[in-house]
Amino acid sequence: MNAMPARPSRSRPALSALAALLIVACGDASEPGDTASAEMDVNPLPLVAQSDWQPAQDTCEGMMSGAVEYGVAEGEPDLLVAIGPRGVVCVDTFLVFENELGANSLEMDRIWLRYMATLQELGPELAGDQRDASIR
Repeated sequence: MNAMPARPSRSRPALSALAALLIVACGDASEPGDTASAEMDVNPLPLVAQSDWQPAQDTCEGMMSGAVEYGVAEGEPDLLVAIGPRGVVCVDTFLVFENELGANSLEMDRIWLRYMATLQELGPELAGDQRDASIR
C-alpha cells in the first residue's frame, strides 16, 4: 500500500498567527489590575442572515455612531455588519470599518480579533486571506 505524502496545511500559519494574536491581545488575565485584557472578547462575531443585511445601507461611511454590535454577513464573509438597537445599520468592508472606528482603536482591535475567530470557524483559508488583506 502506497502512502500518500502529507499535504502541507494552509491553515497552520493562520492558526499560529491567530493564537499569537489572542495571547498578545488577552495577555495574562491573572495580572492584578489588568482589567482591559481580561475583558477582551475573542468570541466569533455573529453571522447576520442575508435577509437582514441585504436591505441595509451598503456603506458604513459616516454611519457607525449608532452601532452597538458587529457581525459578519452570511454568504459574504468579506463584509462586516454594523448592528444598532433597531437592527442592521449598514454593511461594508473591514477597511471601511477600520477607517470609521480608527485603525488603532480598542474597538477595532476587538472587532478584528472576533472577525478572525469567525473566519477561522468558517474556514481556515478565509482567515488567512482576510488577515493578509487587512495588513494588521
